[in-house]
Amino acid sequence: MSQSQAVDMLSNCYKPFSNINQVTLSRWENGTVTPSLPKRMAITCFMGDAMF
Repeated sequence: MSQSQAVDMLSNCYKPFSNINQVTLSRWENGTVTPSLPKRMAITCFMGDAMF
């Protein structure tokens, strides 16, 4: 899944991610910035759903 696809899916499925963009996602992936605990939990759920 590309960053663009992940951003689109997150922003469309989860209200807390309505303002996410590729720069933010890249910063999370690189460890430059850490998302809040609720967002990390939502990402974990999302990634589990996206894999099946």
